[in-house]
Amino acid sequence: LFSIPLIWLSSIKWRLFLRSAGEEPHILTLMRLYVIGYAVNQFSPSILGGDAVRSYKLGSQLNNHRDAFISTYLERLTG
Repeated sequence: LFSIPLIWLSSIKWRLFLRSAGEEPHILTLMRLYVIGYAVNQFSPSILGGDAVRSYKLGSQLNNHRDAFISTYLERLTG
């Protein structure tokens, strides 16, 4: 239950980076991708597997893998 507000806040931050790149994803889409990333991290040997999946899936939805990667990286970098 405590994870939901944290995922929401992280998704808001992620969305701010995407907005600066001119993209407007829905917050629920980002939250869903965050949960998918968490699930992937449970089965991958490093924490970067979930970020790679989040970045790839978002890039596919936006048709812009570069901005998806940069925003995912910046979101991770800023904690």
